[in-house]
Order: sequence, then structure tokens, then C-alpha cells
Amino acid sequence: RVKALAVILNFFQGGREHRTLADAAAKISKAIDGNVQTVAVLDIRSDHWALSDYIVDGLNHELANALEKTNMAERDDYSLALIQQESDYQLSGAVSDETIQEIGAALGADCIVLGNMETVSGGWQLILRASTVETKKVLVSWRGKVSAKEKEVKFQVEKSKKSPKPKYELKS
Repeated sequence: RVKALAVILNFFQGGREHRTLADAAAKISKAIDGNVQTVAVLDIRSDHWALSDYIVDGLNHELANALEKTNMAERDDYSLALIQQESDYQLSGAVSDETIQEIGAALGADCIVLGNMETVSGGWQLILRASTVETKKVLVSWRGKVSAKEKEVKFQVEKSKKSPKPKYELKS
């Protein structure tokens, strides 16, 4: 697991400088640390569920280490079920990002981090946004490019193709 985490920290590149999730976490934490009490990394939208989960886990790890004054909200099975349910609706166009904001509030977060992982020429692009739950104001945004040659990304994409996304159920 430590080796896999080291891989994700080294595959983000953009322009001349080498960018990592640690860089993204540093930028996000600088903008929010002390300005919000609790942050939640809710979802990274991607065509590949395993890749999304992998990035969320890595970003959670990096933010937890970068933040000094702000707490991290834990994603439990209930919150994962809500996110999954709302994401399924979003694919049909029936639910707006406001619902995701409501999930953040239900987790006790006053700031949420969302992102998109999209295919671009030569690889993938990850865009992250941290915004307040109450006003939906974007506090900071970060973008990085991932090489198409990155083995761990390829592995997560293949994992998504070979196995179904885990299902989380809402329990009364």
C-alpha cells in the first residue's frame, strides 16, 4: 500500500514542473487551512471507478498530512452510499452539484473537494476544486496532467473494466 501511494504521488506532471497530489494538497491546504473547520474529499468523477477511488484515497492522505488547523471528514459507508446514489443520478442529468454540497454538509464539512479525471491527448487531466458548502464559493482550483504511460493509472483503469464498482447501501 505504501508503494502504491508513492506511485500516485509521483505521476502528476504539468508543464515544466513536476506536480504531485502532495502539491495539490499543499495548494488546497494553503487556501483553506484555518479558514474552514472541516473539509471532505467527496468525489473524483471519472469513467473509471477504481481510478477515482485511488485518487480520493491519495488526496485524503495528503490533505490530512498538510492541514494543521482544519479537520478532515471521514468518508464512511453511509456517505459513500449517498455519493454513489447521487453520482448515479448525475449521470442521468437529474441532480446538480448542489446535492453534493448537501452531502458535504451532512458529513459536517464546511468545505468540500471535488474533481474530474478526463482523458486528454497524451494521458489524463485531473482538475480539483475546493469550495465552501454554504456559499459554494470556489476557494481554490488545481490542475495536473497524468502521463498515458503511468502504470498505476493503467492498472486502475483495467481494474475498473474487470470488476464492478462496489455497492454501498443506505441503511435506515
